[in-house]
Amino acid sequence: SSCVLLEHPLHIATGIGQRTPANMSSVELKLTTQKPPAFYTRAAKNFLEGLPEKDGKPAKPAVDTVTLSALGNAIDAAVQAACTLEKEDVAVIACIRTKFAAVSGPAKRAPAMTIVL
Repeated sequence: SSCVLLEHPLHIATGIGQRTPANMSSVELKLTTQKPPAFYTRAAKNFLEGLPEKDGKPAKPAVDTVTLSALGNAIDAAVQAACTLEKEDVAVIACIRTKFAAVSGPAKRAPAMTIVL
């Protein structure tokens, strides 16, 4: 299944205009249970807002979309991160996809979720 990417109200208000897939930048974060949801929230926020030059490291420009991908127990962290970013007006949840992914082990399948911001 596919998702329709929605224009963020901030883009419309600032006159950035319509974005096309050719000029959009995106990042995918693969979430695990090894780090807390706040870590992924902060990482996604940094990608969406960009980072200024600091300690000799070059500035990083903002990206248009961040995709949060999670498997099994990490789904909770993806939902928490996405909801926090939307609540803080950093991002808009444009699409949520769910599926069962093939995994090794006795279960053979695990739930998977992808959230596009």
